[in-house]
Amino acid sequence: MNVDSARPLSASKASRQGSETPGRIGSAKPRSANQSQAKPSVRGAPLIADPSIDTTKIPEYIVILQDHIKTCIEEGKFKEAELATQKIEELKGQELSARSIFLMQKHKEEADELERANLQHFNEFNLAWDQAIAELEENLRRIESDLSETHVKELQIFDEEVLKIEIPKAKHSREVLNLRVIFQKLLKAKQFGEAEDVKNQIEKLEREEEEKWVQTFREKFAKKKVQLEGKQRIELEALQVKLRNALNEKLKIREMELEKLLQRFQNLKSELENRQNLELSKLTVNSTKLLSRMAVSRQSVANINASIDNYIGSRFNAPDSIRSRDIGQQ
Repeated sequence: MNVDSARPLSASKASRQGSETPGRIGSAKPRSANQSQAKPSVRGAPLIADPSIDTTKIPEYIVILQDHIKTCIEEGKFKEAELATQKIEELKGQELSARSIFLMQKHKEEADELERANLQHFNEFNLAWDQAIAELEENLRRIESDLSETHVKELQIFDEEVLKIEIPKAKHSREVLNLRVIFQKLLKAKQFGEAEDVKNQIEKLEREEEEKWVQTFREKFAKKKVQLEGKQRIELEALQVKLRNALNEKLKIREMELEKLLQRFQNLKSELENRQNLELSKLTVNSTKLLSRMAVSRQSVANINASIDNYIGSRFNAPDSIRSRDIGQQ
């Protein structure tokens, strides 16, 4: 029987069925007070449509109805036994539905809890790693800044040292030295006009050579400064590569840890799904058995209805042993 298609037997229908067979159900013999408390009538059993029914007491209701069915069979109240059988099917269907709903709710709560825990771990993971990466980046920037400041100071010291250096006197060329000798000879020969020309020529050459000497001196230290700056640039670039590698290594570790976290969550999710599938499988097996028994019960009820007329004529004349055997077969 499909649980979803199970329809509760309404009180009005039960009343009509009772009125249609007054000799069997409507005219049931009264019981003592103890019997009424231990075995309530079919009309006293809770209906499946009743939202206030306590599903935890369904097994108790079923036991009561099973005892009631036995009593009805012994007393020949087959219609009332049929109603009680249908009521058991309804209760079993409601119990099955309640178990299914409870299991689905339980599975949803477990999945939601796992999702919340994973989200919390993920947020904590990101918060911790974002802080770690930010601290690392700040530290790397500080290291780079420290090296840049060191380089600036080195250049300042270099410039200060260059300014302190006194430019030595220029070493004049052989041409200047020869002109000086000639100049002295002209003075001794009292050739003052020619001596004046040589003197002007000497001064011009000396100025040119001194300027060239100073220029060479300055270019020498300028070249040293360029070399120092090149060395500093190489140091800075090497440091930057090292810092980038350190940051990339940290990010790689973060990615690996994130993969582990996601894999751990996936494993927990798979374990939960496997366990839930096993629970659903067990419920399905139990449901199949229950539905099979329900089908047998309906067939038994049909057999009872088909043989009521045969039993009615002989149930009081047959020996007790035969009646007990027939009831057991039913």
